[in-house]
Amino acid sequence: MDALRGAAVLAVIAWHVVSVPSLFGLPMHAWIHTAFELLEPVRMPLMFVLSGMLLPHALTKPWSAYAMGKLRNILWPYAVWMVLTCAALGSLASLTAPWTLIGGAFHLWFLAVLLACFALGVVTRWVPPLLLAAAMLATLWLGDFSTHAVNRFLYWGAFFFLGAALWRHRDAIAGFRPWFPVV
Repeated sequence: MDALRGAAVLAVIAWHVVSVPSLFGLPMHAWIHTAFELLEPVRMPLMFVLSGMLLPHALTKPWSAYAMGKLRNILWPYAVWMVLTCAALGSLASLTAPWTLIGGAFHLWFLAVLLACFALGVVTRWVPPLLLAAAMLATLWLGDFSTHAVNRFLYWGAFFFLGAALWRHRDAIAGFRPWFPVV
């Protein structure tokens, strides 16, 4: 699982290395863009599934250890990088916009969604994670949400809770080791 998580992180980093310069007008070879676009359906879903697989084990910890771990490992980096990113991009005023803080400015949306998923995981610990994933997708499909923060939470949260549901099958999944990257 660690190797798979490392591969997913590298795929996300590589995509940013390739795509961000093009935002500033630097040309990107078409084949590079195509190669990274092929990984798009895998990159972030895999990140959220793998993050969700950490939830069941995390919920076995005492509440104080769970909360402190999420505050230290997700909320603190989110807050620090939110201020630094907004300052570097000259948009400190966006720190006063509630949906920016809730949804994460720029690339920080991932940490905002992750924090919300771990928070929901605590208050719904007795609900089967697969049911939560299905409910999130149904809410997204049936609802009409005008904010990116809500849409992102529901969409990516479904992958997160799918990962939490897969936790019990982790040994069987690990048995697919040589074939998993191909699939």
